[in-house]
Amino acid sequence: MIAFSCFLLGSVKIVIPFLLTIFCLSAEGAVSINLHDVANNWEKYKAPPGIQRRMERLKKKELEACIEHFPETPKRDRLERRIFSAVRIEIGGKDDSTFLVVSPPKCWELGGAHALSYWILLALPTGDLRVLLESSDDRIQIGDSRTTEFRDITTYYGTSSSCRYLFDGLGYKRLPPTRKHECL
Repeated sequence: MIAFSCFLLGSVKIVIPFLLTIFCLSAEGAVSINLHDVANNWEKYKAPPGIQRRMERLKKKELEACIEHFPETPKRDRLERRIFSAVRIEIGGKDDSTFLVVSPPKCWELGGAHALSYWILLALPTGDLRVLLESSDDRIQIGDSRTTEFRDITTYYGTSSSCRYLFDGLGYKRLPPTRKHECL
């Protein structure tokens, strides 16, 4: 382990070296994830087949529209193979199977010219996947505090906008903004 100043969290943290660009762990256990790093390293963070199939069904129309924007390029090949990025995250406990799934970069139908769409999916014992949160941002922070046994989440878009989400027993709900430029 090494000490590192993590841009998003703004203070000295302990960092897992092999995940240096993606995860910064604070002493309290908060995890910051740069969605662009996950999406741009899609070969390393390719979504498992079950999640890939679920996302294909869920976002088929948007993916097909993205393919039209990238004629004869490697990005088109990637989109035609419907490749989403995914990382396993811990929000409910060490035994939960929760994944952060990130859309392909520059797929405007799934996010925007800048932000990336992402989904937090919980794998149920039946094999089904439940969408706990769907949004478009630049990065997220999985906090140390919990609501209804699941960790609270703060999302970031650009440098000035942030939103907080709390788990209500079924999924994450956004808290109302408390200050200017929050949750734009």
